[in-house]
Amino acid sequence: LEKAATRIPTLAGLKFSNPDLVTYQKCLRAEGGRFDCPWGIDEAILGALAMGARGGVGSTYNFAAPIYHKLLAAFRAGDWETARRQQFRSVQLVDELAARGFMASAKALMGFLGVDPGPPRLPHTALTPEAINTLRQELEAFGFFE
Repeated sequence: LEKAATRIPTLAGLKFSNPDLVTYQKCLRAEGGRFDCPWGIDEAILGALAMGARGGVGSTYNFAAPIYHKLLAAFRAGDWETARRQQFRSVQLVDELAARGFMASAKALMGFLGVDPGPPRLPHTALTPEAINTLRQELEAFGFFE
């Protein structure tokens, strides 16, 4: 960031998608903290918030917003136990989706919520109807739709 700032005067920041919180802190503090550095790993946003993140850009926020709303509210209230519990729900959700192919599972989940995002682009393939039914059952058992 510091090198880029001299070459790109309009540089506003970057999405940080590396799990290295030490480097993330350095980015947040570069040039006196002038850059916007949203965190890019949904299932680890709590650690980034503790480092000073002001937001995130992720792939699960659009369909799992309640998890993250609860996490953020708990973080702001200093309720670390609830924040950690919600963060772990995010980890579990991402693991569940990744077990069958994250993109195909995420698209199926959007369909469960009434949004048709279309099929995954190659080289990804759509879930089979059986896999979609299994995913729905597992998400129901997880309490996702509550």
